Amino acid sequence: MLSRYRLGVGSRRRILLHQVVQSPNGSSSPEGLHPTVKGMRLLRRPLSKKEKKLLLKKVEGLPWARFTVDQKVEEVKVRTETEKEYVVYFVEGKPTFWVKDDKYLPVLCGNDVEGPSVVVDKGAVPYVTRGADVMRPGIISFEGDFKKGDVVLVRSENLKFPIAVGLALYDKEEAEKMERGKVIKNLHYLGDDLFKLCKS
Repeated sequence: MLSRYRLGVGSRRRILLHQVVQSPNGSSSPEGLHPTVKGMRLLRRPLSKKEKKLLLKKVEGLPWARFTVDQKVEEVKVRTETEKEYVVYFVEGKPTFWVKDDKYLPVLCGNDVEGPSVVVDKGAVPYVTRGADVMRPGIISFEGDFKKGDVVLVRSENLKFPIAVGLALYDKEEAEKMERGKVIKNLHYLGDDLFKLCKS
């Protein structure tokens, strides 16, 4: 058996993603390990310098949406097999962030992303990575500050990268005092359609 220390960084990351993107009964999801864009329609449009400057103003202060006007930025309209539609921004060919209801959120590709977060226990991970909203009993800690409606990352206690991202349903102070109920509305998670763009 190969020692984990002999595996490259990319290999270790794929193994971690394979372990995370699985169902609650432990069965793995091949799509999570080898994502594709099969069945998706992508309409790419490069942004002009003027458009990039306008976009920079909209995403100012968001750590996951950093780019310069000299970089190649594309607005990509994505339609999935189930007719879901997304607008995703690719920076230098990589899916970086997307927009929903005027909120700009990171595209999660198994890499670390900065931002306010909640950390969930191991038992919550399989459910969150299948699209479940984040419930208060599954949260073990809060990192950074956020208000109701803010974009919040969801992390696992044993991983260095977010497993999901969503919108806060309460201010952090109020959420910390809760004992039950939904805290984060899950909008994107490892293994979903947006995640599959990471290999496009």
